Amino acid sequence: MFYFLQQNLPIAIENSANTNYLYFILLICILIIAFLFVLWQWLENKQKLNSLVKIHKEETLVKIKQQKEISITKAMLQGEEMERNRLAKELHDGIGALLSSIKIKISRINSTLQNSDLQHSVGLLDNAINELRRVSHNLMPNNIIKYGLQKSLDDFFIELQYNLPEKKIRFEFFGTWLSFSQDKELNIYRIITEVINNVLKHSEADEILTQFIFNEKEVSITIEDNGKGFDVKNSSGMGLENVKSRIQYLNGLYDIKSEKNKGTSIFIHFPK
Repeated sequence: MFYFLQQNLPIAIENSANTNYLYFILLICILIIAFLFVLWQWLENKQKLNSLVKIHKEETLVKIKQQKEISITKAMLQGEEMERNRLAKELHDGIGALLSSIKIKISRINSTLQNSDLQHSVGLLDNAINELRRVSHNLMPNNIIKYGLQKSLDDFFIELQYNLPEKKIRFEFFGTWLSFSQDKELNIYRIITEVINNVLKHSEADEILTQFIFNEKEVSITIEDNGKGFDVKNSSGMGLENVKSRIQYLNGLYDIKSEKNKGTSIFIHFPK
């Protein structure tokens, strides 16, 4: 028995050493796999982080670009308003006052002579003075400052319908009317009047509808006419470009749909 143990002891020791060696190799493999897994995770996280940093940089550049464009647009619109105000003042205080003086003098002469031509000239001067006042008002809408956007648009469309009785011009709004900052209301007013003036000038429409819809998150404006339509893709002009600039300044979106001889619809949306 003792002899048998002596014979098998080296084999047992060798087997134990082999087992320990295998455990050691297995442990090394596990450590290598664990290291490779951690390394893979680190590389993947680094790649994700780099992607996030890149996206953040791109978004930051886009925001900077947008802010720069908005600043440029704001400066341009402010310069345009200053020029409009200057022209309005010159028309009202200069030419308007001159026409009024001429009318008074002709009226005095006509009160003595009772000449039909002079009377007709007085009528023409009245028309010229009224037209000058209308242009001056459109250049510098003081109602925006005094009464706000809703009153200014009401007056604009009432006067428009009065001067164009052959056309059907409607102005509607749905929801609770909101008050905006004076700057924002002025830009909305300019957008509406610019579009309407373009419709009257080019569309040959006899029906024009303007609608405001106030929702929880945004304001929607729709302007429709039954005119001759136009090619939206190939159309350009200072009027339309000014409208686009003002909509962009309001952080808004727009869509124009037009069909030949079936009219045009303009949809404008901007946040409250």
